Amino acid sequence: MRTRILRLTTAMSLALVAVVAISAAAPADTAEAQTAPYILARKGSDFSDFGGGGWPANSSGTVTVTSNSGSVIATQNVQADASGIFIWEGNLPQQYSAGMTVTASLGGQTRSLVIPNVTVSVDANTDIVTATGPSLDLLFLRCSLTNCALDQIIALNAAGNGAIDVTPQYDITAGEVLRITWIDPDGDSYVILHTVEQGAAPSFSSVTSIPARGIGIVVFDGGTLDQLAAAASAAGARAIYTTANGNWVGYTLGAPAFTNAGFASRFPGAIPAGTPFLLVMP
Repeated sequence: MRTRILRLTTAMSLALVAVVAISAAAPADTAEAQTAPYILARKGSDFSDFGGGGWPANSSGTVTVTSNSGSVIATQNVQADASGIFIWEGNLPQQYSAGMTVTASLGGQTRSLVIPNVTVSVDANTDIVTATGPSLDLLFLRCSLTNCALDQIIALNAAGNGAIDVTPQYDITAGEVLRITWIDPDGDSYVILHTVEQGAAPSFSSVTSIPARGIGIVVFDGGTLDQLAAAASAAGARAIYTTANGNWVGYTLGAPAFTNAGFASRFPGAIPAGTPFLLVMP
């Protein structure tokens, strides 16, 4: 596993560290040249395209995409620039799916990338990214904003499943685009541009009736501390209580951060669904 991590991390530094601006309408990934040619295949919500780097300077050739049964889906003429990079921002007649093969032939050199079975889901309420892919592989998670702080690795288990809570580093918002990258041992990469959908607003399930005045016991549906406070405010509460080491710890809505520091320290990341709280009503 250590060898695999080092190999993939090296490949990522060669192929993706210099990935540049991604626009909402037509994202544009480019990568700095490396010694061996590589392919970069991208899949967005409504498009699939490709590019590459490390090819002979100013070389021309073709990129062919075939289905998992071997039938040709598309063939496109491409031209590398003086840095050996080519980008095709068209749109394939069908989206990438597992088992498709992207083959690039330029300047007498040929490389192929087989599209892996990678899926991604994102919960904007909890900032948790869940993914599936090849067993024990790594997925590299970034966002597409300039100078974005999000830079994480999702390690997949033997079953090919993985998840990460990015709350300590980044607040995921609906409508933004996250970039999830899988890299093969040769440095070729498959990039999924995932548009985050608006999740349901966090809310409570009431265990006891919430009175107009007094205390009500509720169960939170999951989310961040800010979302917990918003749900409590919507319910008309003035304070929220939980327990810490057998003692009650409170969060007063609208109070300064230092007043609520003890409560906030209990939930540095996403608050799991099913967490109970007391609401103090006016």
